[in-house]
Amino acid sequence: MKWLVVTSLFVLASITHSVSANKRVAKPLVQVYYESLCGDSRRFIQRQLYPVKTSPLGEHFYVDLIPYGKASTTQSGDSYTFDCQHGPDECKGNKLHACAIRHLNESMSFEFVHCSMVANYPPNALDECTTKLGVEKEEIKKCVEGSEGSELLARHGERTHRLTPKLYFVPWITYNGIFNEKKFQQSLSDFKSVICSVLKDEGKTPESCEGIELLAKQVDVGSGSESSWVQQPRDALLQLLVTFCFLLGFI
Repeated sequence: MKWLVVTSLFVLASITHSVSANKRVAKPLVQVYYESLCGDSRRFIQRQLYPVKTSPLGEHFYVDLIPYGKASTTQSGDSYTFDCQHGPDECKGNKLHACAIRHLNESMSFEFVHCSMVANYPPNALDECTTKLGVEKEEIKKCVEGSEGSELLARHGERTHRLTPKLYFVPWITYNGIFNEKKFQQSLSDFKSVICSVLKDEGKTPESCEGIELLAKQVDVGSGSESSWVQQPRDALLQLLVTFCFLLGFI
């Protein structure tokens, strides 16, 4: 039985090291649930998210874009049909973004979404934005016109429909998978101050945040569709501690 304790101690040490390392390198995750033809989504991405993400402060957080919003999905066999808040063209635009996110790297897909959202008509921005960014359009076009685009959009729909609480406004913004009403509301007009507050709560104060009036630290109410990936190693550590104490009872 002692070998079980020794093994548990070894794994415990490994996870403790992993949690410690994770705390050093972890960055907040900003998740934005949006629609391609939504005026508020376009304004948030253009005026709030993009300027901060492309500034030096952008190195300190991740962005996860989920194009879907207040849409619905109907599946019939292997095919999908979508009903989007601003009509069929918005479904096309959402699918275009989903395909760009899938086929371009993180920084380039973010640039593509921004390019599309500042274009005259986002659903038709494929040629304009691939030319401007110097990326190939064929894979994205094939994705949009084929089954892959529908499958990707359906997955974004699943993520959106799993949100707790359910979104009542688009764009819908969560931090590390957690929805907070005050952070959400302030993000729409002053995203920089909110991300600086989030970073401060995690013990980080980048130079770009100096002099920024921050939100008071508060308890998040309600959880998002996914648990924070930062919390998972901590949960594993707690679970292992319980197992270790249980094994000690057999010595």
